[in-house]
Amino acid sequence: KMFKRGGDSQSGPQSVALVGCGPAGMMLLHALAHKKKTLDPSTKEYKNLPTITCYEQASSPGGVWRKYSKGTEPGDDIVMYDDLWCNTPKEMMEFNDYTFDDHFKSPTPSFLSRKDVLDYLLAR
Repeated sequence: KMFKRGGDSQSGPQSVALVGCGPAGMMLLHALAHKKKTLDPSTKEYKNLPTITCYEQASSPGGVWRKYSKGTEPGDDIVMYDDLWCNTPKEMMEFNDYTFDDHFKSPTPSFLSRKDVLDYLLAR
């Protein structure tokens, strides 16, 4: 059983398969790496962190934010295109500890291009 009521849910680290390295997958991997940096490797909490293996069909991460191309790699064809702009303000999707302004080292407009969003996510 994965979860038990009223007790320890696992006896050791779990192995997790992450399907897809889009924005959500990228952020999960980032959060795990960040958590590992904050813990002492000799602690039980550190030793019980999951081992995550990411499976991505495309040749690069980024999910729906990657550039549309008629690539030769399976999974490289996606729905985004060069001139696409985000219809959500950047303030609703940026990280509290790493803003778009931090990334681009200057003030940025609220609505960004596909390329700028992808660049920000990949740098994270």
